[in-house]
Amino acid sequence: MKITAKHIADQLGISQSTVSLALRNDPRIKDETRKRIMETADKLGYTPNLVSRSLVSGKTQTIAVLAAFKIFEHTGRMISGMAQAAQEKGYTIKLMILEGKPDLSDAIKQCLAHRVAGVIGISIRPKSAVQISKMLARHHTPLVFLDSNAPDLADHHVMSDDRMGAFQAAEHLVGLGHRNLAVLTGHQDSSVSKRRTQAFWERAEQLIGDPEMAKPTELSYHINDVADHKTRALLKTLPRPTALFCTTDFIAAVAIRVARSMGLRIPEDISIVGYGNLIISELTDPALSTVDEPFTDMGYATMRTALELADRSEYVPLDKPVEIVLPSELIIRRSSATV
Repeated sequence: MKITAKHIADQLGISQSTVSLALRNDPRIKDETRKRIMETADKLGYTPNLVSRSLVSGKTQTIAVLAAFKIFEHTGRMISGMAQAAQEKGYTIKLMILEGKPDLSDAIKQCLAHRVAGVIGISIRPKSAVQISKMLARHHTPLVFLDSNAPDLADHHVMSDDRMGAFQAAEHLVGLGHRNLAVLTGHQDSSVSKRRTQAFWERAEQLIGDPEMAKPTELSYHINDVADHKTRALLKTLPRPTALFCTTDFIAAVAIRVARSMGLRIPEDISIVGYGNLIISELTDPALSTVDEPFTDMGYATMRTALELADRSEYVPLDKPVEIVLPSELIIRRSSATV
């Protein structure tokens, strides 16, 4: 026999509506009453019918997670944090990979058809972010961006402190005596890469005190021939950089490989600092100095924000962006040293 709220109510001699409210953690139910109800529910073997509940509320206890690219290590750590936060509140995750899809209307329609309680977008490109934001706002569905590439949208944005992290990288390298600096950065559509690059040069210029200083910067694209070519070109500039700041650990790993293929010693001939503190940063030779991003905490904070919005009694549109920024921290290893 399937145990229902009515069975619990009959057992305790209280109304079924009181039991239903307690099972949904409604704050109107006193803690003592809720405790009695939950103990009786466990004793009788009650499990909630989430399908029936969604028919009443008009939404499921599911949060859709839209990932712009296939799952890399940092994305996996973000999703791990999201899963932890979702499980704590009895929610599940619907994961969708959007790689190669410029038009996201079908993915968004699928989310709406499944009556998700909210949507999280990871590293969504600017044009796609605008499309998602407009469609979900029309349907009053909460949206939270993680590692946003469209930070000006009037939505919630969770990110690590790119400015703080890049500042620390610049302070570290300049503090080691480096003046011939260079930057390898990511995709031109990535506002994350732009923020890190701009912040690095801003702080380096402040510390060196030369507003006319050269700021050699090349775009790189993770692990492929373009990254090799761009890195090699940058390391051939004169005067050759003695220190290189890379806006991701993947780019830094390529830089280490290319530098060594050119006969350069690390860190004796060139210091390299990455960003992310991924596993690869500990496996490079030498181990990579890098800025630690709290990916798991970022995922957790993003999901908690989405759940708080989903639990509100009514949808309230924003008139400006809301940023939730988590701190970054420089990790010094063996790839950086004095000139």
